[in-house]
Amino acid sequence: MRWEQFYNPKEMPIGERQQKDELELEQYRAFHEVYEPILDKLIGQMRSEIESNRYAAVIGDDRSGRLPAMAVHGIMANVARDYDTVPPKMFFIHHPKMPLPGPKGLDQRVEDIKNSIGENRVLVVTDYIETGSTLRKIITYLEFHKIPFDVAALSRKSLGTIIKFDEKKQMPKDSKLFLGEDNSDKGLIFWTRMRSDERMPDHIKRNDTGLVKSEHDAIAQIDSRADRALVTSARELNNEIAHKLYEKYFRNDELNKQDA
Repeated sequence: MRWEQFYNPKEMPIGERQQKDELELEQYRAFHEVYEPILDKLIGQMRSEIESNRYAAVIGDDRSGRLPAMAVHGIMANVARDYDTVPPKMFFIHHPKMPLPGPKGLDQRVEDIKNSIGENRVLVVTDYIETGSTLRKIITYLEFHKIPFDVAALSRKSLGTIIKFDEKKQMPKDSKLFLGEDNSDKGLIFWTRMRSDERMPDHIKRNDTGLVKSEHDAIAQIDSRADRALVTSARELNNEIAHKLYEKYFRNDELNKQDA
């Protein structure tokens, strides 16, 4: 098991070893049975945009959108290397509950991104859209700073026939919305394991991102309670899946071009 790289199993009670085994197996199943299929669909939709180097940066909706953003960015960076183009930059932002002005505020964070990439297009990556309230706050700042953007989400949940976040009404006409799955809550794969939920007593140990949101700052903070072995395992699984999808959608075409 991967967690054994961080702990000595011989020094742990059998019950604790079994619990870590179960958590790691649950994590493995969640990544490969839920996360990978919807990320696969998402990358398939974005294939032409990635190949055309449409984005100057990837912005991850911190914290639960961090792993999908890292996966998408990793794929884009590999493709950029293959095409000998400049890879996109990587940023993370979120809207704090009680935002404060200053160098760590959301407005300053977006302004810093603007200073880094100019008015080039960015891709905002999030895990799940329901009401769209968090996403709207982020894109409002992007629009204020005149940064063009597209949005990619693992899934969007609608309430019956009601779509609370309608890209046709709430995004500029030149912006695109990519969805791994629509009318689905599968994108909650990371978020559900970080909230306090009686049905998930091990949510702290299964904090796959290893982060907690800051009350004031526009970027998440390290969660000292998270199990670092499982956080590292999540990053490794994320990288493995990203590389697999890069190989599936881009690498074979590149090899074919070289052979032609």
